[in-house]
Amino acid sequence: MTPRAKVALALMVSVAVLWFGASLVRREIAGGEVGVIRQPVVQSEKVVLAGDHVLEAPPADFKPTVSADQSVALAGKAQSMEGADSVQPTLALYTNTSWRPVDPQTDEPIGPLQIQGLPVWVVVIDGICVYPVSYDPEAGIGASPECVNREALVFVDAETGDVMEILSYR
Repeated sequence: MTPRAKVALALMVSVAVLWFGASLVRREIAGGEVGVIRQPVVQSEKVVLAGDHVLEAPPADFKPTVSADQSVALAGKAQSMEGADSVQPTLALYTNTSWRPVDPQTDEPIGPLQIQGLPVWVVVIDGICVYPVSYDPEAGIGASPECVNREALVFVDAETGDVMEILSYR
């Protein structure tokens, strides 16, 4: 992109920010240019994603150790944000209802949930190309496929900064 085009794009983004009343910024994260990084939000109601990922509101007085900006940077190291239209960090309590120990003989649950009520930043990366898991262009694995999804959710532990999981279902 030429310098003149970058200035024009920055001006368009600034006008869009003023027009929509949002504070959005264009940034470079983990080596890839990202459309906008939205202001962090806090989950306000219970939501179930992909059948077994439950997000709920954290306590009103909860203060995460890992900031929203840090969660976005950590998510960018785990999942490419190259060409993303937008990135949205959301603070929530996360429960995965399918992560529990099972009896290897009966396949029945034998213990408590492994992730229950964990404070996380869910970093939603929208407008990217998510390839099938079996595709790795750097390793030369698989044919060049079409994008299977256009959004990825990166779950970052709000206390430790560990990336817990990357989910893409749409």
